[in-house]
Amino acid sequence: MPLLPTSSATKLAWAQAHVGNLLADIGRARGEDHPSIGFSRHYDPEDRAIVFSANRVPEVSDKWGLLAGDAIHNFRCVLDHLWWALALKKLRHEPTHKETKEIQFPIVDDPAAWSGHRFLKHVDPKAADEAKAFQSYAGRDELSMLAFLSNRDKHRLIQAAFYVPSGMLFRVPPTAAYRDCLPHADEFAFIGSVRLINSSPDLGAEALRINVAPAGPNPDLEYEPDFFGYIAIGGHWEIADTLTRIGETVDEILRRFQSYL
Repeated sequence: MPLLPTSSATKLAWAQAHVGNLLADIGRARGEDHPSIGFSRHYDPEDRAIVFSANRVPEVSDKWGLLAGDAIHNFRCVLDHLWWALALKKLRHEPTHKETKEIQFPIVDDPAAWSGHRFLKHVDPKAADEAKAFQSYAGRDELSMLAFLSNRDKHRLIQAAFYVPSGMLFRVPPTAAYRDCLPHADEFAFIGSVRLINSSPDLGAEALRINVAPAGPNPDLEYEPDFFGYIAIGGHWEIADTLTRIGETVDEILRRFQSYL
């Protein structure tokens, strides 16, 4: 079986190393917990409610965006180095300056733009057809994500990693959690007492209220609502899943094209 182009294989290994370092760093920062929002609380006597306000949101290291950008750059290089190897085989000479500008792995969102595309000129037509299966209009979105992230990181901005709240889980507090107030008789009554204000609050912003029946001077509820989320990149894409999927697709493409080299 033909070997993969050395430069493509090396770039792939380097990209995967960046992804591994990134995910390991995120794991060390998070420990065993998913990224979660922390809250402070106070009692609103007029509303008879315990008010929860965000006092901690997960920290996102600036380094994570840089590592993601390095991985993305190398994943894109893998594909372009592959296309260069395919062009060398078809042309049988070092590409001219003009030809060089027409050698790049095609990532095309519009199927009407595929036929006659300039990036298909210098590779075997059968090899070019193989690339169609990985385009977004063929039901694959990994290369479109790669192109979006690569172009933005290369030409516009440092790749940003950010926290995205994605859901919440309300557990019925134990009776012992209530201070100077009374719990509801059943869990359905408790759920009905919860009023969500903002599922993705900024620091200091109110997130929710829980109505209680006051029974003393300082009603309080020692309760931590569980708002959870993930570290994202690009179009609110979960960073680990996105980079893993892109890496797997790039590896799949290299293996698919072995027979053409």
